[in-house]
Amino acid sequence: MIFYDMLWSDPSNLSGVQPNPRGGETITFGPDVTQKFLVMNKLKLLIRSHQVPDSLDEAGFPRGFAWHHHIHNDAKTQPLCPNQPGMCLTVFSASNYVGTNANMGGVVVFKGAVENLEIMEHYAQDVGYLHEVERETKEATAHVRTVAMHEKECRERMMKSAAGLMESQALEELKSLIVHKKHELFDWFWAVDNDKDLHLKPELWREGCSEILSDSLPWDELQEKLQVVDKSSGLVRYTSFLSRFQIRFRNKLGLHAGFRRAITDRCYEMLLIADLSMRETFAVLDRNDDGLVSLREFQEVLSSLGTGMTKPQLDALMKTIAVHGCHPGTGGKLRIEDFLSRLQLKYSATHAKVASKEQNWVPQFLCKVAKDIIVQQQKKQTQSEDMVLQSNSAIAFLTEFFNSYDLDKSGYLEQSEYLLALKTLPSCKSLSPEKLELIGNYCDVVGNGRINYLEFLHAFHIEESSGSELSEDILEQVYRVMHFEFTQPMKRAFLALEGENDRVTPERFEEVVKTVNNLSAPPPLSEPQIRCLIDTLSLGEDGKLDYTDYLSSFEIVDVLFDEVLAVDEKEDEVTVE
Repeated sequence: MIFYDMLWSDPSNLSGVQPNPRGGETITFGPDVTQKFLVMNKLKLLIRSHQVPDSLDEAGFPRGFAWHHHIHNDAKTQPLCPNQPGMCLTVFSASNYVGTNANMGGVVVFKGAVENLEIMEHYAQDVGYLHEVERETKEATAHVRTVAMHEKECRERMMKSAAGLMESQALEELKSLIVHKKHELFDWFWAVDNDKDLHLKPELWREGCSEILSDSLPWDELQEKLQVVDKSSGLVRYTSFLSRFQIRFRNKLGLHAGFRRAITDRCYEMLLIADLSMRETFAVLDRNDDGLVSLREFQEVLSSLGTGMTKPQLDALMKTIAVHGCHPGTGGKLRIEDFLSRLQLKYSATHAKVASKEQNWVPQFLCKVAKDIIVQQQKKQTQSEDMVLQSNSAIAFLTEFFNSYDLDKSGYLEQSEYLLALKTLPSCKSLSPEKLELIGNYCDVVGNGRINYLEFLHAFHIEESSGSELSEDILEQVYRVMHFEFTQPMKRAFLALEGENDRVTPERFEEVVKTVNNLSAPPPLSEPQIRCLIDTLSLGEDGKLDYTDYLSSFEIVDVLFDEVLAVDEKEDEVTVE
């Protein structure tokens, strides 16, 4: 493995050891790794090869060498020679590699002392061509001129092709870098955004990218390439820029998809199962009884409910709430009903209760009931100034309807209250008492003969798009850990435990995930998240999974420019007879 890494590892702007775009088991190493290696071995320069350099000469042709990992003033290593720009030097002796790269060849020559080094470049002609020139001496001058012109045209074409390839590879690495440092970028942008309107001047955007991502990238050119500046305002909406770059799990066979749903449902599910009354629910969320949820209250509630998220994940979720959810004029707080709507995380759409044969008409009928409730409450709002929740959202109307028929103010809808409420709706007026009772039994998820507030929301919730930022942010946190931190250690662990066998049992997969997770303090994934991951693995007939296929299913995309499949990521469908 040591010789394999020595041969195939490449330098990168990313810190530490990361997956290599070459694929397979290859890796990249960052400036910190190079510096640590030089200091440990008392060296001043690392010279390596086996990679076509990506640097260009003044004429725009690929060179035979490239410097990496710039030496800063505070560097712990001293340069080998004057004007040494980097700690790592790639030198590549094969010019016009495989006949398509149009690159110069390069060698390093030491003259007298090791500190006196010189990089020399060359471009070798084809051997067969040289023999032909030797045999045809009479036509040599004319032939050389013709071939020279032809080669110039070929080199120009190949140079354009090679430049396009290098640009494509550079953009792929940039996407990975943005996703890896997304939350650091957000913190920097938010700190300099004095108006907190999520917009920055282009020069501030470039400064932030240079400081957080890399100071060696041409951010002026990338600003144009990535089209980050809004033409009408001349500003950069940095949340739109950050949300463009996402890490996704796309298994080519559609395996292991259930993890997406399982990991994002835990918040709302904890509240639903607790069977809290409406008053108790608000008391849990609104600690200071002001009708609003602050970001601090939000974090306290999620921590206390055992949502299965780590502190970094809760911090990231708080940032998402701050950007997408804070209500105007409330000092960066959320209204109770807006918070619950976001916390629902599409639970109703993905976890509809299984209906009995007598109730098979109820789930679809509830959509009509929900619309009737909305229409009824909208009419009341236009006629009254005393609505409990002054909002036009669907969940606010549902909340007011629940509250108005909670006649004994117990925080629950008893069966008699629930039936009375349904009878006022046009869709239910013609239903028999037996059918109304079937609706009530279906909505009683807990099965205790009464409807609590969250059971009511669960039954009649009309899905909105406002909750997607939360679920995507949780998923991205987990995906980033799996891709950037776990992939290489897990592959090495499997190789040590299983040899060349790519298929492993879920028990072995869980063992390796937990071992790698516990290498960090605190562990980046929580126990419930690991449990969800294991429970949603798709196994073959042998009861095993291909771990290499699983770990290679993470991909980083620019949703604005990348060509992605125009299909939604479908969840596992469970049919109950």
